Amino acid sequence: MKKFKSALSVLVAASVMTSLCSCDLGGGKDTDEVLDLAEDICKYTADLDYKKLSKLTEDGDDKLEEIFEAVGDDEVLEIIASTLEYEIDEDSFEKDGKKGYTVDVTFTYVDYEKILDVEEPVTLSMFEDMVGDSDDVNEETITLEFEKDDSDIIFVNIDELEDLFPYCDEDLGVITNGVAEYTGDEDDDEPTATTSAAETSETTEPSQTTPSATTAAANTDYPNPEDITVEDVCYLLPETNIVFNVPTENNMNSCLMDGIEYDTFLIGGHATGNFDENSYYISTFLSFAYDDEFVLGFRDSRIETEIEYLDDVETYDISDLEMTIGDMHFPGRLATVTRTDGSTYYIYVVMIGSQDETYIVMLESSDLNFISNFGSNFSLV
Repeated sequence: MKKFKSALSVLVAASVMTSLCSCDLGGGKDTDEVLDLAEDICKYTADLDYKKLSKLTEDGDDKLEEIFEAVGDDEVLEIIASTLEYEIDEDSFEKDGKKGYTVDVTFTYVDYEKILDVEEPVTLSMFEDMVGDSDDVNEETITLEFEKDDSDIIFVNIDELEDLFPYCDEDLGVITNGVAEYTGDEDDDEPTATTSAAETSETTEPSQTTPSATTAAANTDYPNPEDITVEDVCYLLPETNIVFNVPTENNMNSCLMDGIEYDTFLIGGHATGNFDENSYYISTFLSFAYDDEFVLGFRDSRIETEIEYLDDVETYDISDLEMTIGDMHFPGRLATVTRTDGSTYYIYVVMIGSQDETYIVMLESSDLNFISNFGSNFSLV
């Protein structure tokens, strides 16, 4: 009888121990709830849904909220954030003390630094394509921590999710909005570009350097533009040795000249989108050399900006097309736009000038000859 009771006691004890061990190894209601919470946390993070994410915590995280807002307001950051993926390691689940739980999650997102490690300017559309084509990723493993508060389980280390967005504190240098923005002190020479562009082919450098500006041609010989329609007039582009001879078949419809220091020199009319007319304008850009990397990046971006103004684009393609002025060769971009009615429209942007001043020349026409031959309206002095 004693042997029977002893054996029975051992059996009961073994059964209890097995049950306890089973609980410790991760089974049960709490385990399922923690893993479900981990899935929600990852999903809300990838979706940048701070409102839902913060409800799983006690106090939220102000910095993470700012990060989510910044990403949502910035196209470049949004492209990177859209690559965020995750994998929950369910086998890593552990019970930490009486009321604590942990589980590991491995996050990956595109290696944006490797993508941007190039010499040429990167525009928004270029960056988006480069991200889509890249297999290089950054990997970050975060241990999510939870605590049980009465009947609720709370996510307690939300701040560690900030590590998934290091790019929010970096100047990535991608060109986005068609505007040149300056950062830092007013005396800084280098701008940070933010413009947007279509796919572009490799940058072509000018065949040789444009001579420095000369004083040989004075305003008495080449009058300043006036706010009137004129023809058969020549204008010297200030701070350069380039003269523009107004084409008789394409008279200017507006001219302004308030001084080179204000970047307001303008010849010709802004492109109207009228497919039956040839349109051109020449305007000061910045006091940079015409072949400066930033200037060439802006040139590329301006084409897409103009394409976006058109509302009947079927497809478009961008190629290189030089403008020759005398013995100078300036690299330009030509957009060949196919409209929904099957017709073709051309947009051309080229930066000309000297090492001291750059001018943007933009042409729009359904006649490719107008664009190809427009350089003949310029001469050097």
